[in-house]
Amino acid sequence: MEIINMYGIWFSGGVYLFSESASGSLNLEGRAPLENPASDSALQELPALPKTLQVLLAPLGPKVDEQPLVFPHEQDNYSTYQCSTLSDHSFRFVRYHAPLGKSPAAECLGFVRRLPVLINAVEQGDLVTAGQVLSQSRKLAQFPGLVKELLGQDAFLVLALYYLNVFDSQKEALLASCFSGDARGAGDSDYGKLYKLAEKQIESRDLNGFYKECSIKIQNYLVDRRRPLVLPVVGTAFRKTQQNLYYLVEDVKREGRKRRLLEGLEGWNKRLKTYMEGLRVYLSPEPYNPHDPYAIAVLLEDDEGCRHLGYIKREMARILSPLLESGITLSARLARLSHDSAEVMVRVG
Repeated sequence: MEIINMYGIWFSGGVYLFSESASGSLNLEGRAPLENPASDSALQELPALPKTLQVLLAPLGPKVDEQPLVFPHEQDNYSTYQCSTLSDHSFRFVRYHAPLGKSPAAECLGFVRRLPVLINAVEQGDLVTAGQVLSQSRKLAQFPGLVKELLGQDAFLVLALYYLNVFDSQKEALLASCFSGDARGAGDSDYGKLYKLAEKQIESRDLNGFYKECSIKIQNYLVDRRRPLVLPVVGTAFRKTQQNLYYLVEDVKREGRKRRLLEGLEGWNKRLKTYMEGLRVYLSPEPYNPHDPYAIAVLLEDDEGCRHLGYIKREMARILSPLLESGITLSARLARLSHDSAEVMVRVG
């Protein structure tokens, strides 16, 4: 198989190396941590490719040219605030090729451009977003085998978190069709696409078994793997907390940008970030709730007091409640805020 191009995708924790063949296939050649982990600013100038990956460039020949690739930052949904880990845009791209080598295939460039959104979402436990990206991106759908390889065991969790947290009256019927093998019923749906990616990790045979498997694997993800989960907060429309916070942030950003342009005043964005990341978020079980004894309220506290932001979605609350009842501490922080939604990042400890 003749390799005509290779692509390095760099981020603060490491680098992925992909190869493009003359036939147009794209393969993962390797990934490695950076020898000297880089910050966002440090990645403006790329460090040397790790030695374990340098040897993989050999198929390109004795002389290899490096071409930096610049893409716009991909952002599926506008948020007025995202915590620093979710708003990481420190990805850099390099094309490695022989002098006067063949141009990259459009499909390969499209995949490389779109992949960082998925990588960052999975790395940060933003698995609902990962499900949205995978179900909607035609660029990633060009190479399903490669996506499966990159996701590994997390393919099941992407399906599970997406299914449990979206509002869709048809989702049970569509996922049940996947279990029954009815490709016509669900094959082109979001659930059908994610089911195909996760099929090898799914142990259950029907929808009831799937719920139990979700519970076990999500609890394992939080407790044993010590990974974070980004979860939507529901019911925010019935309270002013989310809207008031949104307008506060927008007002500060608008005024701060204006004063920076007109008066040269700096530092407003750092002060806003300090305030937002200093907000205290609590998960408060409500076993006395008349509508749902598994309900988990999300509370937001600053120097002016503690306010009710909303609730963890019912399906997720049923998975998290046993952990809280057993004495496991779940901490939370505000992950994302927009004009009509809020999300929290939850982890053990």
